[in-house]
Amino acid sequence: MSADHEAPAGGVRRTLEGGIGTLILDNPAARNAMTAPLQAQLIEGLRALGADPECRVIVIAGEGGHFCAGGDVKGMVTLTADNADRKLVAMQEMIRGVVEAPKPVIAAVEGVAVGGGMALAAACDFVVAARDARFASAFVKIGLMPDLGAMWTLTMRMGLGRARAFLMSGEVMGAEAAREGGMIEEVVDPGQALPRAQEMAAGFATMATRALARTKSYMARMPMGFDEALKLEPDAQTACIISEDFAEGRAAFLEKRAPVFKGR
Repeated sequence: MSADHEAPAGGVRRTLEGGIGTLILDNPAARNAMTAPLQAQLIEGLRALGADPECRVIVIAGEGGHFCAGGDVKGMVTLTADNADRKLVAMQEMIRGVVEAPKPVIAAVEGVAVGGGMALAAACDFVVAARDARFASAFVKIGLMPDLGAMWTLTMRMGLGRARAFLMSGEVMGAEAAREGGMIEEVVDPGQALPRAQEMAAGFATMATRALARTKSYMARMPMGFDEALKLEPDAQTACIISEDFAEGRAAFLEKRAPVFKGR
């Protein structure tokens, strides 16, 4: 099944093929900065793909050689004490859409991923970045604190000490340093981030969707106490046990063949 959703300039292109939903941030003139149309279409794309049973995994990438330059600073001139809370809460739905998506989400990063763009990538389950990609938390350099969940996602990825140093310094981090620090999972040659992300996605598209969803949901609650962790397991595991995918996985194991999961 294949579906293509063309977006107006400055929005998000959406495709679904072979179980892989792809969201392309399409505002290249501004290095895919998070304008209001882009935010709205990214949220809608995540919701649509998350709810579509034909979609097994989601890939997010940027058009024009960059992932995302973060918030639309030009648009911030209209921020006031009255509307700042409302606008931030609306933007947070992007990050919720990634973290709470019932499918793996992979970021394919070329060029820059800074500010909100860095936060978007960090919220994904896996990040593949080109060797010349650059990451930065630019918030402090314009007098803001990190938002869009960055303090949580970066701490989860890098540990408290490294995350604090990165977020409070505002320094630029290259892809190799980002991988060594735990911010990203894999470094590839320039121009290969999206192909590699789609290759990873193809592997996830053959796996048991419900099991992946439950694993992701469970780990999104970390850190948690040991007792709490054990209490969460029975309901989550039972949901997997009654799934068609478990029946197929069990049969395939006993029959000594590769399983064919259908995401049910």
